[in-house]
Amino acid sequence: MLFVLFCLRIMSRSKTILLLKEKQIQADSNVDIYEQKFRELGNYKILYLPLLEHSLVNINELTNILKNEADNKYRGVITTSQRAVEGLKIAWEQSFFSSD
Repeated sequence: MLFVLFCLRIMSRSKTILLLKEKQIQADSNVDIYEQKFRELGNYKILYLPLLEHSLVNINELTNILKNEADNKYRGVITTSQRAVEGLKIAWEQSFFSSD
């Protein structure tokens, strides 16, 4: 919380943007696309705060659903992110290709 208040204080004094993501350099422009867009809008200073930790949760529950309930209850899966696809892949492999 203190960090957020500190950032808000800095941002109120200057044109600073805090991006909660890793800086991703584009091959064609050699700059992060968000940084490029904010620079086009004005003279903004960009701060990046990358993801600190990523962990998949409920993989066992998803594996059980795929093994035991998928045919009867579910007709499809909607994924909303690359991380969701990664989790689904792990559960799928555990459900159908595991030696258990």
